[in-house]
Amino acid sequence: MGRKVFEKMTARDAVDWTTLVIWYVHNGVEDKALGCLVEMVRLDQVDIQPNFRMTEGGLQACGNRDDIALDLKPNNATLVTVLTACSSLAGLHNGESINQFIHEQGIYMNVSLATALVDMYAKCRKINRAKQLFDLREERDAISWNVMIFAYGMHGDAVAAFEIFQLMENLRGQILSLFWDFALPACVQSY
Repeated sequence: MGRKVFEKMTARDAVDWTTLVIWYVHNGVEDKALGCLVEMVRLDQVDIQPNFRMTEGGLQACGNRDDIALDLKPNNATLVTVLTACSSLAGLHNGESINQFIHEQGIYMNVSLATALVDMYAKCRKINRAKQLFDLREERDAISWNVMIFAYGMHGDAVAAFEIFQLMENLRGQILSLFWDFALPACVQSY
């Protein structure tokens, strides 16, 4: 349904493409979401690294190169959503390519985008890289902390999960109830 509506549009901007990417991720078709990013970048004539491999079906799902395009530069919302797809697919190679693209294009890495990268690396079994990115960020929100706590719990490291929790508690000075929803299950899951 979402794709049919998208294909009928005569002009598509970054918001339209991001909406389609979100639709694909929400409907469990992550490979097509990744393909949309590739096609979006190609239509905007920004060179993406040749090692960014997508399925042919994913590329075809996003329209033709003859599309009428307005502003097609991927924004933070697009990239966060595509990194979510990489996390779901445990697509380290694609996630690293997106990370490289972010840096090469000079895209501002807000808290949501940085957290999506941390989550992607953690779910792709690169917990040290996830922690490294987490540590580089001066600005963190509740979701950032929860992602790192859950990452350690997911990898069976209850001690590290609790250490991150304590660090958060010391830096924040208070614990929000939301943290208990993630910290406790992360520790329990690791046993």
